[in-house]
Amino acid sequence: TYASPSVERLTGFSTAETLALQFKDILTPDSFQKNAAFFQTRSSANASNANAHDELRMELQHVRKDGSTFWAEDIVMPIWNEHGALDGYLVTVREISGRKQAEESLRKSEANLSALISNSDDQVWSVDRNYNLIVANGIFLEKFANQFGVELKVGESVLPEGVPERLRKKWRSIYN
Repeated sequence: TYASPSVERLTGFSTAETLALQFKDILTPDSFQKNAAFFQTRSSANASNANAHDELRMELQHVRKDGSTFWAEDIVMPIWNEHGALDGYLVTVREISGRKQAEESLRKSEANLSALISNSDDQVWSVDRNYNLIVANGIFLEKFANQFGVELKVGESVLPEGVPERLRKKWRSIYN
C-alpha cells in the first residue's frame, strides 16, 4: 500500500494518516455513497469479466483534514493477481475544483441568458452561418409560424420554402 507525498499538499493528511483513513473519512456523504456503489459492484468481479480491467473515472467531493472540501476526478484501476483475483486498486486523484466552479458559473450564465431570451417581450433569435436556428424565444417562433406557416425548430433553416425571396435576400445580407 502506497500514498504519494503529494497527498499531504492536497488534503492536509500525512501519507501515514491517509493510509489509515477509510473512504467515509475522506469523502462527503454523497460521494461516499457513489464510491461505495462502485466498489460493491466491483468486489464481486473477477478478471474474466468483460469490463473487469476497465478504469473508472468518478468525480467525487473529498474532505480535507481541516474539514474543507474539494472536487477531484478519481481514476480507479483494478489490480489483478496471477490467479485472476482482485488484489486492490490503483487510484489517481486529480483536483478539479477550479473546473467544477467554472462549469457551475457557465451553467448559471446559460440559465440567466435562457431566462432573458425566453422572458423578453421582443422577438429574439440567433442563427449560425448556414442560417440554421441556434436559439429563439416563443414570440419569434409564434410570429414566424403565423407569418410564413412554418413551425421552426432549433437546428432548422430560418430560410425554408415559404419565406419570400425578398426576405431571404435581406436575411442573407444581414447575416453574411
